[in-house]
Order: sequence, then C-alpha cells, then structure tokens
Amino acid sequence: MVRTGDNHAIGFCGPVETWAGLRPDATTTLQLPRDLRRWRETADDEAPLDLIEVCAFTESMGRAEQAFAGFAARLRAGGTLLLDVDNLQSPRMLRMVVEGRPGSFDPVGSQSDPSQPLLLRRALSAASAAGLLIRDVVSVSTGPESRSPELSAGLFQAGMMPVDWIGGPPASRFWLRCEKSPSLSGSALVAGGDARARTETVQALRAFLPDDWEVVTSDAEGERAQWNRCVAASRGDVLWFLRAGTRPTAAEVDALAPRAGVGVVTPRRPDGAAAAGDLAGVMMPRLDALFVGPICERTGNTPVALEDYAMRLDSKLPPAFRVDAALVAPPAPIEAPEDFAQDTADLLDRWSDVGTASATTDEPAAASPAPPAPWAPGKPRVSLCMIARDEERFLEECLRRARGAFDELVLVDTGSQDRTVEI
Repeated sequence: MVRTGDNHAIGFCGPVETWAGLRPDATTTLQLPRDLRRWRETADDEAPLDLIEVCAFTESMGRAEQAFAGFAARLRAGGTLLLDVDNLQSPRMLRMVVEGRPGSFDPVGSQSDPSQPLLLRRALSAASAAGLLIRDVVSVSTGPESRSPELSAGLFQAGMMPVDWIGGPPASRFWLRCEKSPSLSGSALVAGGDARARTETVQALRAFLPDDWEVVTSDAEGERAQWNRCVAASRGDVLWFLRAGTRPTAAEVDALAPRAGVGVVTPRRPDGAAAAGDLAGVMMPRLDALFVGPICERTGNTPVALEDYAMRLDSKLPPAFRVDAALVAPPAPIEAPEDFAQDTADLLDRWSDVGTASATTDEPAAASPAPPAPWAPGKPRVSLCMIARDEERFLEECLRRARGAFDELVLVDTGSQDRTVEI
C-alpha cells in the first residue's frame, strides 16, 4: 500500500509508505493470524522470537489484554511487535453501525476468523501492561470516504463532540510498533534552538535528573519534527517537553512530576498566567502523548501547530493541571511570517465546529434551536430492553422511574418464582 502526499500513513517518525517499512531485520519471526496454530502449540523450550507481525487482530486471539501478554511472552528482549489493528472509531465502523450492520462490539471481516477493531487507548494500555515499549503509532487512512462533507459538521451542530473528525475523517486503522524493552521513569525531550542552546539545556538537565530519567534529542529538521522523533526514541513513562535554551532546575521537576504520572501538567509563567498554546515545559504520561498523536509538521509555522496540539490535548484528555514553576522557555519560532495569518485562519476554520457544539450544549436556553441531526427527519425511538429474574423487590420502582423515557419496553423473564411477571 503505497501512499503519496497527505495520504501517507503518519507516525511520530514521519510518513510511512508501507507496512514493510516498519519491519526490522529479524531471524526468527511469527506472522499472525497466518501462523496462529504455531503460536498456540509452541513448546515451552522454543527460542524467543525477534519479530511478531500481527497483520490483523482477530477474534481467535482472544481479549486484547491476554493477547498482548502472549505476544510479549514470545519475544526475546529487544524483540519487536508490529500490530495492524482496525480503528473502532473509523468512518467504516460508523457507517456499519448507522446502517444496522454489526455494531461497535461485533467482529467484522472474515467469517472464519473475523477481525476485531479496538479503541486506540485500549490497544496502548494493553501493550504497556504487557511490558512492551510502544515506539510508534502510525495513523493509516484508506483514502476518501463515501460520506457527505457535512457529516462531521452536522454531528457537532447536533451537540455531539466527534473530536477525531476535526480536519477530516479519523484513521481507518493504526500500526503499532512495540519493543520488548524496560521503561524508565521519565524522559526529557529537548528540541528546537541551535546546537549551543541545546547543549546548555542538556547539561542543565544532566546536573540534577535522577538515574531513572533520560535526556533525548534529535537531529531532525525543525522543532516539531524533533519533538516527534524524541517521543519515538524515548523510554520514559513520563515525557517532559523542553525547548532548547531553557534552564530547567530540580525544583521544576519536583513540582511537575508527582502529577504527571496521571495526566498533563502545565507550568504557570512567573506572572501567574498559564503558558497556553505552547508545549514547552509541559509534562505528561507517555501513553497520553501516543494517544493524542504527533505534532502536525505540515503547518508552516510552529506556534500555530502548537496551538492546534494544545487544543487536541484539551479535547481528548482531562483538563491539564497547572502548577507554579519558574520555568521560562524561549518563544516558539515563526518560520514563515508571510503565511502566519493564513495558517491561523485555517486553524480557526478547522476548529470552528467545536465552538458551535459548545454553544449548543452549554447555553441551551439562549442559543437558537439546534439544526436537525444527521439522521433527520426520522426521530430516533428508544427501546428499553431488560432481563429479569425474581426482581419483585426492585422492578416496580425501576419501571416507575423509567416511565416516559422510552417508546417500548421489552422484558424477558428467565424463570422467576416471585411476582416479577405479574408486575
């Protein structure tokens, strides 16, 4: 599958043309689901594998958490797992649900061994819990979708928040590149600036960072590309984004790190204001960074791309926790001043539907009536489906509370010996 231009699969290491481009040199390999029987029947004394390729995550592999644990157990130290997984939030899955075909929890594809789509967050959590270090998450598009261009706008205007649709349809699938390697407590990612500024920041970090932290830099061109490549190269459970020229201290790590294990932490500037729209100084869990995805490298100017990234953080993760920290970073570079106004206009246009949804949701009394939902003119009907057995103590009160909230009731009794059927 070769892609060109904006249709390239995109990961933290940049565009990826083919699945084969992710495959490392390996002597002992296993490809699933083709070698599924071999995977299940392997003797305990078989040598660990260099590479496991999961070309489709299928129903026969079981629960994701158990499958990832099995993959990790078969890999040697430093071995690689490549996983191709259908995105549960893809336009294809949405269309199948809307058309009444298999729902979001139903497998699709081959009749003999159907593929099982996963939420990206679940796949990342399962890999991490199995002791795998996720090196890259590649978003793969299948090209133009057969959908109305007004679909995403209609969803937002109906009060929904399909954030993954901002800027176009979400990925149809994800390619995960994982490595069986131990993680560290944290990684300081230093990007931007010139060589001298980078050296100063790196030296300042190494003077106080504990042994279970690392400092990561990149030779990629541009601040955004460097931060993205640093994420892929890092091993820390917590990532600290720093711009070259910053003079961090141990006090800032002590202020940020305790909360960064559970969510995004942003330092306040010395004047008390939050450094909104900039990634410099932000600390967050590694899995959160992988979930949100790489910083956009196609936008001409870094401040606009970082503002876009900050809004993605706000929309896809719980609110950032702000702490007082005397961290002062140099400003983000403006590479193309002549394009700055157009880049900003494109950013506002891309996120304008979110403002519409917020106004409709937060101020229902003052706002004008919401436009018709995408499925209009038909009105959705609600069926209350229940299974009951010997529930006379609770059933009457339950039905009384639910009255008026549904159009029909379907209750299946599974052998009650009390007054359940009568009620």
